[in-house]
Amino acid sequence: MKSISIFVSNDLVTDQRMHRFAESLYHIGWRVELIGRWKRTSKPLDPLNYLVHRVHFQVERGILFYGLLNFVFFIKALRCKSEVLWSVDLDTLPAIRLAAFLKNKIF
Repeated sequence: MKSISIFVSNDLVTDQRMHRFAESLYHIGWRVELIGRWKRTSKPLDPLNYLVHRVHFQVERGILFYGLLNFVFFIKALRCKSEVLWSVDLDTLPAIRLAAFLKNKIF
């Protein structure tokens, strides 16, 4: 079974497009891991057919947030065992691209 890790900087509760992507990939046979953001105001997610990891950041905006986001996602991407790393947003692109290059993974 092919596996994919999807990195997104949005709150996963409100990002329905990512849930549609993940559900579609799941139904065609992929193992999906969705990695996104958890805010203080976030509601809990309902159980899903795929793995979801939500990362909490102390800083929620500005250049410090984006630097921290890229650092944490870079570490997570280096540790993940998926065959494909997918950066959905431009603000996650540097970390995921570098991790994919270092791991020789599909980007």
